[in-house]
Amino acid sequence: MGYKISNYISGDLPAWVYLVELRATSLVHPTLAVQAAQMADILRDKYADVDLAIHINSEAGRFDVKRGEADIIRTDQ
Repeated sequence: MGYKISNYISGDLPAWVYLVELRATSLVHPTLAVQAAQMADILRDKYADVDLAIHINSEAGRFDVKRGEADIIRTDQ
């Protein structure tokens, strides 16, 4: 549902780094984490001259048991 819809994402460099670091974790769906890791590689290549630091764990196929603990809860009760 919606896989043929085109997207456009814009932002400055700190926003892209934040997006990539947030979405390239083991708590995110694996298909999105792979895409985020690819985006991190692109950013590192593009900004290699300024030594851009992106902090992700790019270990392929990593598994984290904390993923099972992730939950959405209501906190305003």
